[in-house]
Amino acid sequence: MSIKKLQDYTDTELKEAMWQVATDGYILLHDQEFTRQELVNVCRRIGDTNDSNPSMGHMEFNPKDAPDIAIITNQPTGNNPHGMFGPSDLLYHHDQGICHFGEFKELLTGLYCVGSCPDTIFSLMNTQIAFNYLSEEEKEWWRGVETRWNMNPQGIYGTPEEHNRTRKLFDGYKIFKHNEERQKVINIHPYTDKETMLWQPAFLDKAWYKGEPIDIEELKDKFWKDLYKGKNITDVVLRDGDFLICDQLITLHRRSWVKSDDRILWRTAFDYTNILGPNKFYDPSIENLKVIK
Repeated sequence: MSIKKLQDYTDTELKEAMWQVATDGYILLHDQEFTRQELVNVCRRIGDTNDSNPSMGHMEFNPKDAPDIAIITNQPTGNNPHGMFGPSDLLYHHDQGICHFGEFKELLTGLYCVGSCPDTIFSLMNTQIAFNYLSEEEKEWWRGVETRWNMNPQGIYGTPEEHNRTRKLFDGYKIFKHNEERQKVINIHPYTDKETMLWQPAFLDKAWYKGEPIDIEELKDKFWKDLYKGKNITDVVLRDGDFLICDQLITLHRRSWVKSDDRILWRTAFDYTNILGPNKFYDPSIENLKVIK
């Protein structure tokens, strides 16, 4: 039996699929077939893509004929001999970067596989499910935690050396910084109204519990103790024709080393607005402070 292509979904089917993403954190579709423009078009049926967002788009990895797509590959791209991210393992993160809750527009990341590496594992950690597994006492503790995120020398890479190989990606760009801002770790998802844990260990800068500073390394250790469990994690190998869509508010993802230059993904970043309505917590004024060249 053939699998229905996402671009052939009715509006009702597409809405149901995106509600699954908002509820479960991701959806993985097999045997999909897209041209670059078809991929952009179906993402735009779901929400606004990031072609106007300088923090994500219009870099050397975004082809001029389809600037809403970023090409993730080890192959030389633009002026970078290692492609986007290089072959390095990438630590658990989500694609909001250093943005706090309400500062990020593209809640969805899409990864369409046009060339695979059977040895590369893509892991998804569902922080909402993990939070639900905690005891009421543990949940209440996390509700009292606030954090601040900023860039650091290592970023999401396994080692500082790997990060330094691709630092020129952002040469000439100004990256905004949080100074006095704080955010709660436990927030409400704008579409499901469920509590979710917003966590970005790679960019944790400062933290507080009930208003008092706490040690960020101890907080990271507690995060791993509470959340890094098999029941919260899904491991996949993306193969040709797979299309993964994940919600950045309720999942973290990581990638093992890429051992084959054949692995190529087309990445899109978009939101739910055209299928589920506006994000009630998003503050569009933050775009003025994001990466500007």
